[in-house]
Amino acid sequence: MPNTETRLGTDVGRRVFRNRTIALLLLFLVVVFPILAFFVVPIALGVYDDSHPMPVTCAVESAKAGSTSSRSLKGVGSSGSQVVIETKGCGRLLIDSGINKDNVDRVVDEFKVGQRYRVIVGEGTYRLRSVLQLVKVAPDVRDFKATQE
Repeated sequence: MPNTETRLGTDVGRRVFRNRTIALLLLFLVVVFPILAFFVVPIALGVYDDSHPMPVTCAVESAKAGSTSSRSLKGVGSSGSQVVIETKGCGRLLIDSGINKDNVDRVVDEFKVGQRYRVIVGEGTYRLRSVLQLVKVAPDVRDFKATQE
């Protein structure tokens, strides 16, 4: 017959191990994962995109003026203009760099429905666009040019 103290000690050890494992998983789920998802990954993806421009060719279905807004931790926010481009094959693309209320309509008018454009986007954001669209993030267009391809 096994020693009762040994068996109880083993049960306590297993319970402590299980509780520590659950606590560690909760820590990752509640603290580490959100920090990675909201701070580290977007910064890393932006850095990757800056160093990996990718040319793609897309047919424009529509282009329209839009607006962006941001808010800091102090509660101060700002708004800006952007061009939202819906394409066949590339999904939704955005141009916000260099866009303001004075030139947004001119940039929108440069896009013709049905015309194919060669656009330069960040490779990481473009390749992850199907996942990122779930959180309303679209690849940012760095440059574009009409093409006959």
